[in-house]
Amino acid sequence: MTFTIFFATSTGKTEDVADRLKELLPGAEAKDVDNLGSSDELVAADALVCCVPTWNTGADEGRSGTAWDDLAQEIPNLDFAGKS
Repeated sequence: MTFTIFFATSTGKTEDVADRLKELLPGAEAKDVDNLGSSDELVAADALVCCVPTWNTGADEGRSGTAWDDLAQEIPNLDFAGKS
């Protein structure tokens, strides 16, 4: 099983966590969700780890200030059946 680590960051700390996880998971790949072509890349992953920043912009919506804000709207409609 190959893991894809999806991350987004505003300060660099979440990317650092993704890089550390990549070292611990042989063969893992890290992808910045700010550069994804579409949410289909999440579904296409064999197994995934999602690193989501906890930084809060103070807004009622779009609270992370990253692409995860938009993906959060799409994720409930995606089929992750059988994914680790």
